[in-house]
Amino acid sequence: MRGSTWTEEEKEFLANNWHKGREYCAKKLNRTVTAVNVKAKRMGLGGCIKNSHFLTAQNVADLLGVDIKRVLNWVQKGLLRFSLAKAKRKIYLIELEELERFLKENLDLWDSRKMKGSLWINDPDWLVQKRKSDRSRPANEGKKWTPEEDKKAISLFKTGDYTYAQIGELLGRSGNSVERRISRLDVWGTGEFIRDKR
Repeated sequence: MRGSTWTEEEKEFLANNWHKGREYCAKKLNRTVTAVNVKAKRMGLGGCIKNSHFLTAQNVADLLGVDIKRVLNWVQKGLLRFSLAKAKRKIYLIELEELERFLKENLDLWDSRKMKGSLWINDPDWLVQKRKSDRSRPANEGKKWTPEEDKKAISLFKTGDYTYAQIGELLGRSGNSVERRISRLDVWGTGEFIRDKR
């Protein structure tokens, strides 16, 4: 007896969760392990878990703690090479070796502090250095400013006792970030911005 036809949602689920194991995918999809194996092979997903040599773009995003749009941006710019799974919707597959190459050659595009897991049993030397370098960066670097941070930055700036760098240290931001942010805020409540006065 032939099983039911796979929906696009099921194929996408399989591609995004293949690394969790055949049994897991079979249980969640309410299909046999054999059916899951056959479909994964037809989609070109490669081996499962430890034998897998592919991650989906979503898996990469989850691993690096970034939004899927950022990973797809890297793919579209040609920074991260991929192959496509055999499905109607685009499912990007990235080889582990390719991901390692990308991470090593583009250290400035990702933050090791956001990583959830690792590709290696023992981190390579370049990743150890990257982690060390990232730990010294401001904690809130790259994060959206909150209204509370804006108020605190304005308050500290108005005292005249703090440099941008000192305000940055207190807020977990870089001095340059504080300077840019304050230039965009109505510090004195006049409707004028500091950048307009320059």
